[in-house]
Amino acid sequence: MDPLFRLNLHVYPTTFLNESRILRESAALIDQGLVGQVLLIGLWSEGLPEEEQIRPGVKLRRINTSFSKRNSRWSNLLVFVVFYFRILQLQRRLRADIINVHSLTMLPVGTIAKWLFGVKLVYDAHELETETHASQGLRKKLSKYLERLLISQVDYMIVVSKSIEEWYRSVYHLQNIATIRNIPASRTLESPVDFRSMFGIEEDAIVFIYVGLISGGRGIPNLVSTFQHQSTHKHHLILIGYGNMFEEISRQESSNIHLMAAVSPSEVLSYVAGADIGLSMIENSCLSYYYSLPNKVFEYMTAGIPFICSNFPEVSREFNSSDLCWLISENELLSTIEGISQAEIQRKKSNILRLRNQWSWQHEQTLLIPVYQNLKSTKPE
Repeated sequence: MDPLFRLNLHVYPTTFLNESRILRESAALIDQGLVGQVLLIGLWSEGLPEEEQIRPGVKLRRINTSFSKRNSRWSNLLVFVVFYFRILQLQRRLRADIINVHSLTMLPVGTIAKWLFGVKLVYDAHELETETHASQGLRKKLSKYLERLLISQVDYMIVVSKSIEEWYRSVYHLQNIATIRNIPASRTLESPVDFRSMFGIEEDAIVFIYVGLISGGRGIPNLVSTFQHQSTHKHHLILIGYGNMFEEISRQESSNIHLMAAVSPSEVLSYVAGADIGLSMIENSCLSYYYSLPNKVFEYMTAGIPFICSNFPEVSREFNSSDLCWLISENELLSTIEGISQAEIQRKKSNILRLRNQWSWQHEQTLLIPVYQNLKSTKPE
């Protein structure tokens, strides 16, 4: 059977080294017969190939803008101008049917592509784009103005939590919007990483793990401070990731705090499975975080371990009635960690192994089908 669409572009201004959600989504579009080919368009960085075949039907094109993204506003502006121009050149040549923009910064180029070439536009947001930790002052005002100006051009919007969907429906009165949660695919794990041998951790110690961005708003300083000030060092913290706080945190490593660089998406679950408890203590510093449904809690569940998480609306909606985790406030972290028993960990692990298949990408990916069928039904002949 022929796919609904011939070619789908997905644009995101990163190097595509850690974009597991977009890779899962792209594979699902191919496997479900929704599109014939997916082309991912990102930014080139030294040492990376400009083109890659990710899997059958999915290619990656990294664009060399001849400039580097730096802290300079003008340098970053030049990067985006060149990036936009090259995307439009590709669309002019390839004539994709759909373009998915994965951030607010890509919405203008998606809108221009729609005006010039009649391409269907999907706003595939990974967070509540105008209410982020980094969006403050003039930047926030400009973001809100830009989104309000262009949102009417979007043919369909995809978001990552029901609270964010409700916000977009309320603020912009959107109808064509769907929540597709950022959940890993269920799979059989390889052998868990042995952190106890790697870091000389005692057998009776409890190993906690955080995987993700080592940056502001993620509660990293509080995690480190909590493990530094325990009454016992029988609790170990492992942080795996990358970000602008990595060097700062590396200087705070100790006998019970261990920092590792990000691992490939294919290895993440094996690392997570080597710990006893996952951590996701996001700060309530913006509406996007408050409404978030962190993908890392699903990674923890998929790997078979319980987790401690900020008690925000979406995680409460998902997990409050299941004995899988600890939903707490920021100031309860130390007392919660010190009060956890091995029996409690084992009980929650057993519940996760019994219930985790209720949350899987295999189910979530099917929610793409009505989105693309809707786009097809409104596709001009």
